[in-house]
Amino acid sequence: MTAPAPQWLDWTDADVLARLVGDSAEPVAGWRFDGAQFVVGDCLQIRLVKADVPFRVWIRASGSPGGSFRQTQHFLLGYQGEPPDPTALAAIDAIVSRVEGRETDVPAALLSVLGPPPPFRPRPLFPIEWIAVKAGLKSAARTIARRSDIDAVQSAAAEDGLVAVCITAPEYLRSFSTGKAGSGDTLVYLAADRGHLDAAVKAEAVLIEIAAAEQGGFVARLVRRLGAGDQARKALDAKRALGAALGYPPCCVEFFLARPGASNHALRAEALARTVGAPDWRLNNADFGNTLISHFVCSYGCEPSADYASAVLTEWSRVAPVQAHKLARQLKATVGGLGSAAD
Repeated sequence: MTAPAPQWLDWTDADVLARLVGDSAEPVAGWRFDGAQFVVGDCLQIRLVKADVPFRVWIRASGSPGGSFRQTQHFLLGYQGEPPDPTALAAIDAIVSRVEGRETDVPAALLSVLGPPPPFRPRPLFPIEWIAVKAGLKSAARTIARRSDIDAVQSAAAEDGLVAVCITAPEYLRSFSTGKAGSGDTLVYLAADRGHLDAAVKAEAVLIEIAAAEQGGFVARLVRRLGAGDQARKALDAKRALGAALGYPPCCVEFFLARPGASNHALRAEALARTVGAPDWRLNNADFGNTLISHFVCSYGCEPSADYASAVLTEWSRVAPVQAHKLARQLKATVGGLGSAAD
């Protein structure tokens, strides 16, 4: 059982406002609440309005750098710009009173993200997968890059105590990669140890060899025709081994293998058709450049995939809370468009 992702990832702007100031329908010193914005790694921004004049107030965790207008046990409060009139400052004092009456019940997790985030230096190419491998959530990871990326990948892997192998295979990659990956000419593998890395590299080496034979001359093509059945079984076994080496759930690997040649769009549409109930936003893979998972799911309710995605999100929110919050909101906002996502 994986640890659930932090609750604050699910909180809306209104949720955070309610936790800190209570009933936002009740004005403060003649000023009414007109919305809020929960900015992870910074503050809660509150918009007050009186007679169509706006006034913005912010709340940060104590210990945040910079000054403040008021301070409670756990929070700093301040405002942007100049107060429109003396009642604006009275409104802040009223908000302070509300915060003081509620702050002992504020979750520690909220305090941790209403202030400066921990230092974060994203790793090259696939930062979320990189974190998953480093945290032991994934045995190995693989992506497509350019030759110019090799030095940066090798250096970062050594710094993190990981193992990386880069294999240049432009002809092989041209045979199947599309979108941004279509411009890459190098396969990059990352793992915590050589054993897991070698399993992935060995499996794909078989596929590279088969692809080379298919692209060969007359003799190579003739040999391929004569042994077509053996080659097909060999390729299928290699793809299954590659999926296992990369930590993909077996159900998802078999789903993918049963649909050779299907486009990305077709694979997503089929997975969506197999989904019972609403699709799990954590499995939203409409854009593989912004996702918690790197495989095609057998359905958007796949439990092994959801468990993995939850674990990755938990680790991602610990290491990079700002980026995790942004990604979670993006995945939730776009999960409804899975059926129309392009290749």
